[in-house]
Amino acid sequence: MTINEKMDLPKVLVGTTAHEGKGYVLDEFLLTVSKFTYPRFDIYICDNSRTETYSNEIIYKAKELGLNLIVDRDVWCSDFRGRMVTSHNKLRERALRGNYDYLLILDQDVLSVPNIIELMIAHKKEVVSGIYKINMGSQGIVNCCAKQRMKLVKGKFVSRWIEDSELNKGLVEWPGLIPTGCLLLSKIVLEDIVFRHDGFLQDCVTYKDIKAANHIVYVDTDIMCEHKSSDWNDMRKRDIKEIITLRGIGSEVNKFYFTELVSK
Repeated sequence: MTINEKMDLPKVLVGTTAHEGKGYVLDEFLLTVSKFTYPRFDIYICDNSRTETYSNEIIYKAKELGLNLIVDRDVWCSDFRGRMVTSHNKLRERALRGNYDYLLILDQDVLSVPNIIELMIAHKKEVVSGIYKINMGSQGIVNCCAKQRMKLVKGKFVSRWIEDSELNKGLVEWPGLIPTGCLLLSKIVLEDIVFRHDGFLQDCVTYKDIKAANHIVYVDTDIMCEHKSSDWNDMRKRDIKEIITLRGIGSEVNKFYFTELVSK
């Protein structure tokens, strides 16, 4: 491919929010993105750990792989939901300031195929999500995209997740929830929304904001990524321990974000 041919391709930013709690998957994640085959992309990682130790580790390991990337540090917040929002907004800002055509948000614990960028931008859509498995506690292991209407189970409304039988059906328009773990957003969408939360993770709000901005959401049911997830409640417990260490016993009391995110 010539330089001119490369410059004619859409410019893509692969954006990742990172935290030291995901250090167990760092090597695999960096190896995965080092194998991406798309000719015109950059990698930007925003680390929201409290200290710079993890950022330095990312930079060191990336250099060992010969992987060019930019690592930025977010200002730490005791609320991990808040951290996720501010870090995602840094990804958004980086993509817009760099005049990228697309931002591909890829969670640090989501491992994809080498041609993930080509597969997603080939659809020429403003919003495309891939699929991966998530642990929803009492609901079990599910595929990450939920349908628009919930169902009533034992007196409670629960999400209806996309079934395995509905996978490998190509690109489908999706009126329900999509996560932000493997999500392609065009420049115009990034100009229309910011990331926020309403007491849950930003995923629970972002898809609503995208639709409120009059954009159509699609899911590529052929893209199944590997998800090496950790337990959000382990993250919550670490945050509680850190707050107590920093501010003393009692400082963790009555903080709404220290409640369980998903009931087990």
